[in-house]
Amino acid sequence: QTFDAPSGEACVAQRDVSNTALQALSLLNDPMMLEIAQALGKNLAAFARDREDDSKSAARHALRRVLTRHPSPNEVSALTEFLARQRRRFAADPTSARRVINAADAAADNVEWAAWTSVARALFSLDEAVTRN
Repeated sequence: QTFDAPSGEACVAQRDVSNTALQALSLLNDPMMLEIAQALGKNLAAFARDREDDSKSAARHALRRVLTRHPSPNEVSALTEFLARQRRRFAADPTSARRVINAADAAADNVEWAAWTSVARALFSLDEAVTRN
């Protein structure tokens, strides 16, 4: 019911597109979803580091992995702006970064990992990632 899914008692060819407040809360607060976002965030931080912090390339890669399509330039731009805001936020508050990634110790890459984890959480909350048409 949280995700407005059909009951399974009848065959449904296409699911209705909808977002509910419970969907958003589940996707943001569910421990499994957070762990998935942390894993993808770590992977994306490594991807960006390997490309010498090419944020646009990493943002394109993130969108492709989650949405399974080529992103538009506007989507890449919006995601890189969001990433920059998250980097500033976590750089100003490293304790918050450690909480997001569930790290006990301070490390140089915690800010990057936390920023990319926030990006992953945002992508997982997109209607396109939640529902299938």
